[in-house]
Amino acid sequence: MKRFEKIALICLGPFLALAALFFAWSADYAAASFITTKNAAIWRSFTSTDLLMPVKQAWFYASNPQVRRLILIASAATGAEAMVVTGGTLLLAFRPWEVRPPRGGSRLATRKDLQEAGLIGGEPGKSILLGTLGEGRGAVDVRYSGDSHFYVNGPSRSGKGRGFVMTNLVEFSGSVVVLDVKLENFALTGAARLAMGQKCFVFAPGSAKSHRWNPLDFVRDWPERSTDLLNLATSFLPIGEKEDAYWKQTARGLMAAVLGYVTDSAMMNGRRNLRSVLRLFSTGERFSDLLKRILVEEPELDDFILAGFRQHLARDEEQRPSFEGHVITALAPFNNRLMAAACSASDFDLRDLRRRPFSLFIASPVSDFGTVEPLIRLLIQQIHDLMLRSLPGPAEPHRVLMMLDEFYQFERLPEIVKRAPLVAGYGLTIALIAQNIPQIDERYGQKTRDALIGNMDVKLFIGIGDETTARFVSMALGRKYEEREGWGRNRGVLGSKTASQGRFELVPLMDADAVQRLDDDKTILQVRSGYGAILNKLNFYTHDRFVARRRQVASFARELYVPEVFLEEEWPLFLERPAKPSERQPALGAVSDTTLDHDRLVSQRARAVFADPAPLLHAYRTALEAVEDRPAADLLFRLRADPETLGTLHGGAKTRAERRARKIAREAIWPLREAIIAARWEAIRVRLDAASKDTTVFFSEGAVSASRSIGPTETADPEDEEDNRLELFFEDGTLALAQIGDLARQEIDADRVTDAAALSRALENVRAEFDRSLMDSAENLLPSEVVSA
Repeated sequence: MKRFEKIALICLGPFLALAALFFAWSADYAAASFITTKNAAIWRSFTSTDLLMPVKQAWFYASNPQVRRLILIASAATGAEAMVVTGGTLLLAFRPWEVRPPRGGSRLATRKDLQEAGLIGGEPGKSILLGTLGEGRGAVDVRYSGDSHFYVNGPSRSGKGRGFVMTNLVEFSGSVVVLDVKLENFALTGAARLAMGQKCFVFAPGSAKSHRWNPLDFVRDWPERSTDLLNLATSFLPIGEKEDAYWKQTARGLMAAVLGYVTDSAMMNGRRNLRSVLRLFSTGERFSDLLKRILVEEPELDDFILAGFRQHLARDEEQRPSFEGHVITALAPFNNRLMAAACSASDFDLRDLRRRPFSLFIASPVSDFGTVEPLIRLLIQQIHDLMLRSLPGPAEPHRVLMMLDEFYQFERLPEIVKRAPLVAGYGLTIALIAQNIPQIDERYGQKTRDALIGNMDVKLFIGIGDETTARFVSMALGRKYEEREGWGRNRGVLGSKTASQGRFELVPLMDADAVQRLDDDKTILQVRSGYGAILNKLNFYTHDRFVARRRQVASFARELYVPEVFLEEEWPLFLERPAKPSERQPALGAVSDTTLDHDRLVSQRARAVFADPAPLLHAYRTALEAVEDRPAADLLFRLRADPETLGTLHGGAKTRAERRARKIAREAIWPLREAIIAARWEAIRVRLDAASKDTTVFFSEGAVSASRSIGPTETADPEDEEDNRLELFFEDGTLALAQIGDLARQEIDADRVTDAAALSRALENVRAEFDRSLMDSAENLLPSEVVSA
C-alpha cells in the first residue's frame, strides 16, 4: 500500500465505519419493526424514499415502550453483525489455517531499515553519499557516516566514477586522495574542491607537469627514523608468496642504511632524495669500497647506518652484488629524470591531511602505469603509515577519504590489505574500487579477498558484469522462504484421486541471473548486519544538484594549476654544490613557522567577518602563493569595496541584533586586511631568503637602459667610480623594495653613505607609500615618487 493510500485510509476509515454502522442499524430497525408489528410502512419508507425514517421514529418516540424495544433489537443485531464482519476480516487477513513460512528469511531493506541503520539523514560533506532510495520527490539520500571502509564494484563504463567518485568529490569536506589515472576527476571536480577552500595537488610522476612529493621529507628523527627507513625499504622491496625471502629481506637492511645516509650525511645537503640513493650505486667505484670510505670519513653517522654498512661488508663478497642489484632494480624508476624531479621535494605535507584538508589527485597515463606504479604504491603506503602513527588529536578533526580507483592496477598492497581493519579508527576511510571479484582473487587469492571484503562494512555494487561477482552478490543478499506445492494423481478402477502437498524452500532473494539483469540506473547496497537494498544510481553529469553545483563553482576552474616539472642540474656526489642560480621556487610545503602563525591569524579574523570563511581563505592562499602582487591587491580591494563577493558576512538588516552583528563584522574587515598584508610580506621574505643568493643586483654606468631604474638619472657623472642609478631586474615591486633595503644596508655598513638617517627615512617613506598603494588600489605598481640618497 502506498503512502498516500495509508493516509487516506487513516483519515477516512473511521467516518466510513460510522456510516456503515448507521446504515446497518437503520436497516435492522426497519426489519425489526416489520417482523414484530407486521407493519411494513417503516421498511417501505426506509428502502424507497427516506433512509432516515428509522432514526426519526426512534428519536421522536423514544418514550414509547414498543419503540424502545425496537431500538434494543436493532442495536443488538448491529453489534452482532459488526462482530461477525470484524472476525471475518481478521480471519481473511491472518489466515490462521495456512502454514506460515519459517522465520529468518532474507528480504530487501526498507526505508525504516536504513533509517535504523543510520544510513538516512547523514550530514552532507561529513558523510559518504551512496545513492538515493525512493522515487521522485520522495527519494532520500542514503549516506554512510561511520568509520569503516568501502568496496565499490563496477565493470568498465558502469558508472563508478559518475555514480560514486565524482559525486563525493564535489561535497566531501575532508581531505581526499584519489587515484585519477586520466585526470578526469581533477578536471571536473577540482573547482568544487577549491571552492571549499582546499588546495588541489596533482602528483603525476613521469609527466611534464606535476606537483612534487619526496618520501624522505616525512621520516621522523632518530630513533623513530630507523623504523621509517625500514618501512620505505619494505615498500620498495615487497616479497612475493613464492619468493625466497632471504635475498630481499637482506637487501631491505642495506637499502634502509643507504636511505639513512642520504637523509643524514652532510654530503647529501641539497639532494636528499631517492635519486641520490640510486646514484650512490653508480659513482664509478666499487660499492663496497664506497662504504668503507664512508665508514672512515663519516664516523659520526647514526649507528643504524654504520651497522647496516658493516653488515653488508661482512657478507660473502660474491653475494654482495645480488643484494645491491635488488636495491638498484627497486630504484630503477629514478633513472628517469622526470620521475626523479617529481620526487625531489615536497609541495604538500601529508601530515596535514587531518589538520588542514587538501585534495591530492594521483595521475599517470594508462600506458605508463606499469612504470610509475611502484612510486604510486609507495605514496599510498606512506599516507597509510602516517595515519597509523597516532590517533587523531584535537588539532586533527578532519577525516581523510582515499579512493583507489582501478585497485587491480596495483601489483600488490599487502600492508593496506592486512591492516585495513585497524585504519578506520585513525580517521582514514579507504574505498577500494574494482571491476569485479576475480580481479582481487587474481592478486590476493580467495581467502585474502574474503578477509578484506569481509572487514568492510559497506559494499556498493554499481554494476555486475560477470558470473562470479553475481554469485557473490546473490549469496551476500541471502535467501528467502518460498512455498512450493507438489501433487500426484492415483488412478483406480472406480476413478482417480489427486493429492497435493506444500512445503517451504530456501531460494536466493536474487539469483545470479537477476543480479546481472538489474536495471542500469540501480545499484545494490550491502551493509554489515543489515538487509541488502536496491538504490537509485547517482549521475554526476545529469542529476540536477550536481549540475547546479558545477555551475556554482565554475569560476574556480581557471585557478586549477599543475606546475611544470623543473629538471635541476646535477653535480658529482661528495662535492659541494656549485654556486649557480636556481630557477625553481621553494616548495609550497616548505613554509616557516611564522607563515603558519600568519595563516592562523588570517583564519581567525576571517571567521570574525564571514559566516563561511572558506572562499576568502581560498582567495587568500592563492594570493599568498602568487609571484605577482595583483591577486593580493585584488583581494584587498574586494575586501574594502565589496566584501560580500567573498562570502556572507555575519549579521543582517532585519533585527537589531543582526544589524549589530553586521556592524561588528564590517569593523573586523580592516584588521583582516592588515593580517593579509602581513602574511604577504612574510611570504615574500621567505621566498627572497631562499633565492637572495642567486639574485643579481648591480650598479650600472650612465648608459640609458630599458629596464626599470630607481634613482636620479640626470646627475650621473661618467668619470665617477660608480653611478647612483640602480637597475633592478624584477617584475615585482615588492622584490625591488626588498633589494633596495638590502643594498642600502650594505652601503651604510661600508660607510659610503654620508647621511644614513636620511636614507633610512627615505626607504621607510617608499615602503609606506607602497603599502598604501597595495591596500587602496587593485593595480599594484611601484609608487611614482623617486627617492634618492
